[in-house]
Amino acid sequence: MSIENYAAELKTVFHFNDKKDELGLYEEYIDADASSLAVGVRILAGYAVELAGYVSALDKPYDAERVHCLRIVLRKMKAVIGGRPRLFSPEDTEKALEILSAAAFHTGEARDTDILLSSAESYFQELPECFAGGRKGVLSLLKKRASAKRRALKKYFKSGGFEPAYGELCGLLKKYYGDMPEETAETAGIKAFAEARLADRYAKALDFIEITEKPNDAQIHELRILCKKLRYSIEIFGSFAEMKKAGKAVNKLKELQDVLGFYNDLSVQTGILSSMAGGVQGAELGALASVMTIMGALKDELTEEVHDICRSMRKKDKIFEIKKKRIRRYAPAGKEEETV
Repeated sequence: MSIENYAAELKTVFHFNDKKDELGLYEEYIDADASSLAVGVRILAGYAVELAGYVSALDKPYDAERVHCLRIVLRKMKAVIGGRPRLFSPEDTEKALEILSAAAFHTGEARDTDILLSSAESYFQELPECFAGGRKGVLSLLKKRASAKRRALKKYFKSGGFEPAYGELCGLLKKYYGDMPEETAETAGIKAFAEARLADRYAKALDFIEITEKPNDAQIHELRILCKKLRYSIEIFGSFAEMKKAGKAVNKLKELQDVLGFYNDLSVQTGILSSMAGGVQGAELGALASVMTIMGALKDELTEEVHDICRSMRKKDKIFEIKKKRIRRYAPAGKEEETV
């Protein structure tokens, strides 16, 4: 069955209509006693239908912004499925995250190259005197790389690689929406679940910030991921937890993500350019080196800004209005393996 047919089946099962803003309806489950599983699965089904729309659009001329939106939907689905407390059984959680992570990898490869190409074009245009005669050659190499990544993206999503995985994901959603195994049922109300999930995400992010005074590249990447998960969790579950200052928390996280994202882009781009350097010489090699020098200088400027924001978050953590101890109501007696 095609991805479009799987999505159409989901819309029927979950009683969605064709209006995008109604795909993730919460209204049916807004009271605090509603099952967290019923709400969570319905939210996921809405994202799954939205995901199918972006995948179908890959048949159209390539649109970098649309690929970015596809990547965001995958991240949001991972934010709902991963973390503590769980919605699904450990086995089903692992399977769903495996499916979404594979899709996110292919999407990320294309998106990272799109950003690198755009950045290089900007540098060449604004600082032409820094690149001598190697600009055209470097841009040609980057465009070839971008084309290859875009073809790989489309092949994965449109040539059978993603279709069975998407079908399996839809099967999980229907399973938990319908005949859910009793031993894996999450019966807590959505308000308590949302509070615990946000407490879990927040504790991990803040703990990391507290112990990481001056993070290196790997730590900045980890912090970026933790803040991203927290932000999406607040956006998805904040209203259920009656979080009074959710907007302020999200804005603070966006501020941090903007800096961390730019820093991470520079790290990824530098790595890509370094791998390309062995295949070029002369003016093209000089142009690559100049781009990497600019990126290195930008990273140096951003490093202190990252440290400042981390210090600020340590001082202003009350804006989140979440108590770490709330996660204890769901914590098992022994240490449980982390799900991301």
